[in-house]
Amino acid sequence: MPKIRKANPAQDPKYQNALKERDRAVETVKFALQRTGNIIRTWVEHFDRKFERQIDCRQFCSGLRALKFEGDPELLFLRIDIDRIDEVTFDQIDPDASRIWMGFRMWSVKSFRDEKHMISELSRDYGLVNREAFVSNLQRLGWNGHEAEIFVALNLEDKQELRSADLRFFTVDKRKYVKAQKGMQDALKFKVRVAKKRHLVSQARKNFKVGGMDVKKKGSGLFCVLGAPLMPMTACTCRRTSFFEQ
Repeated sequence: MPKIRKANPAQDPKYQNALKERDRAVETVKFALQRTGNIIRTWVEHFDRKFERQIDCRQFCSGLRALKFEGDPELLFLRIDIDRIDEVTFDQIDPDASRIWMGFRMWSVKSFRDEKHMISELSRDYGLVNREAFVSNLQRLGWNGHEAEIFVALNLEDKQELRSADLRFFTVDKRKYVKAQKGMQDALKFKVRVAKKRHLVSQARKNFKVGGMDVKKKGSGLFCVLGAPLMPMTACTCRRTSFFEQ
């Protein structure tokens, strides 16, 4: 029976055309976001307000309309969401800006206990978290790059200083980070348990051999208890008449 060759999507003209349309749609959206001067702030302010890292069609269209986009936002979303999962991420629109934003968020939840701790560290030697304090203390704490841009992205109300309420991303990301860490720890514990069991089985097989006879061999007339050496059945049985020999 001749083998049926599966079609390669990469060689499908329709698929190739869809990829080109997706790339053009991405460039259109990226241009709309960059017009504001701070693409990270625009993404946070108009698209990913809940810091979920991905947005659906409704959020996408709402964000573009807030930017006075004159085209069809739903059509753009469909062209970008080529896999039809009703989801678009910042990384799809601008990988570089997304790397900066998500890098800062992950660094923050690893570096601080909570929002108050973060504000306390970022206000060191200044008494408040204004732009200068934010940039200076971030660099002191080990973060380096795009500090002023991140400050503007966090300061959505354009105040003179940042407060705990401006760090709404922290609770969301901390919860995900803790959950991920717990998952990794549980996976590690499971691997350790499996390794211990395999070691015990391997050790038992070595100990449970008598006279070159493997315990797995049936009909050997031997019995065993885990961790104890094998003994012939006669070694732990009594003759029927032994109870009456007194």
